[in-house]
Amino acid sequence: MKTNYALLFALSLLLMVHISSAQNFTETYHTSFDNPEDANGWFFTSTAATISVANSQLIFDSPHEDFFHIFSPIGAVQGDFAYRLAIGSDAEVELGFMGIAGFKTLLGLLGTEEGIEVVYTYDLISYSEPQLTTLFSISDPPTEINSIELETRLIAGDLLVYLFINDELYQSGTVESVGPDLLYGQLVLGFGAENDDPIYLPISEVTIHYNPYSSTKSVFTDTFDNPNSPWFRFGEYDYLAEGLYIMDGKLNFHHFGDADSQFLVVSPVGAVGDFTLTIESSGTDMNGTGSFGRIFDSYHFAAVWYEDDEVYLGYNYGSPEPQVLAFATANMENVSSIQFSINQAGNDLLMSLYHNDQFVINATIPNAPSRLRNGHIAGGYEMASELNIWFEEVNLTYEKTTVGIIEYPSEKEQMLAVQNNPNPCSAFTNISIESGINGLISLLVYDAYGKLVHSESVNSTREVMTIRLNTKQLSSGIYYYQAVSSKGFTSKAKKLIVCH
Repeated sequence: MKTNYALLFALSLLLMVHISSAQNFTETYHTSFDNPEDANGWFFTSTAATISVANSQLIFDSPHEDFFHIFSPIGAVQGDFAYRLAIGSDAEVELGFMGIAGFKTLLGLLGTEEGIEVVYTYDLISYSEPQLTTLFSISDPPTEINSIELETRLIAGDLLVYLFINDELYQSGTVESVGPDLLYGQLVLGFGAENDDPIYLPISEVTIHYNPYSSTKSVFTDTFDNPNSPWFRFGEYDYLAEGLYIMDGKLNFHHFGDADSQFLVVSPVGAVGDFTLTIESSGTDMNGTGSFGRIFDSYHFAAVWYEDDEVYLGYNYGSPEPQVLAFATANMENVSSIQFSINQAGNDLLMSLYHNDQFVINATIPNAPSRLRNGHIAGGYEMASELNIWFEEVNLTYEKTTVGIIEYPSEKEQMLAVQNNPNPCSAFTNISIESGINGLISLLVYDAYGKLVHSESVNSTREVMTIRLNTKQLSSGIYYYQAVSSKGFTSKAKKLIVCH
């Protein structure tokens, strides 16, 4: 029987993306929630849920919920990513989203009771009635989903998107000639219920391979020249897109109408420890509450907030109302610069506030719980029927939270699996591995369907090694091989053609 190499090659392209993903990413975030503090640094927009870690699971339990978002500690990303989520079999959710979002863009998995779609948009002009392009859909997904993974890869100007369910490739699609705005943003999870029903979500494991959006991990500056800057906006969906936007080098909060409206943003830097936030702003129309701070959820935060003609410093740790530590009179018509900082001193948190470079108030959170010691920077305005304020520049200096984040090794520590010779081959082929790592290295060979068909190990001594692979044991076809070290470092996959 003649081998159909064209078919095998097409199938193998799908496999290659998954097994060779390591070289496309510079960092990995992983947690299996074995420690109660593994949830610290995450951010939840829910106002009703109880969030805990128990039995190696992050448990989100809410008696009623419309829709909420979950952010891991990593912050905004760019380029290729792979986001894998393992959930408990007793999860109770009706709506779900998993993907990447810029200020105006979105690409990701959208799950409802009718099935699963992978969708995208370059301009999210409405949250209540979004205009989305469907990349592919699944009307009959598995009845039991234990894990789900969304992976992207940019190849020759096209964005390949892969959906894995229960660790098996389920479907894929391509955004042809993808625009650059779709290639960066914050990785977001979203869950909800149709009729404000209860939600129970146990997450047992999270793995994210990614490239950070920011080249530094201590300073972030935004002058809002990019209308799709990767801040994430959330709040009242009916007015959010038209009331919170970036235009003319400004982050604009603009609304006149419903007093229950919320216009909030999450910064792109992810979870931080000590930080100083400086906002250069203008505009005076605001009859609601403005607040900014380091946040875990609605009941766990340390923040500054403005209401009427007063400013407050305080925190919340599981109470219905925040604890006010200090307050002062504030005439915001004359304030064009706000500087707010939180720094840890022993077990205490020191908070300070400046207006126009002049000291206003400070406060101390004594013996601060660990959940308040790191988190995402978020804030905005709510309960405002009149709102016309804009940010011209935001500066953040911060200490990045790095728990669970693994940076890939430097170039001298990486491995390179050289293209085998001869290729195609029939009986034997030579595979050279250039390694900067001492220790055991395994050569893994996969067939076009992703099955491991051969493995062998050698000891590396930081030199070029050559493995003579016996291909008589392999059927004619296309294979892929890569080198994996005992420390978890992985080389780029190479294609191997066997002809008998």
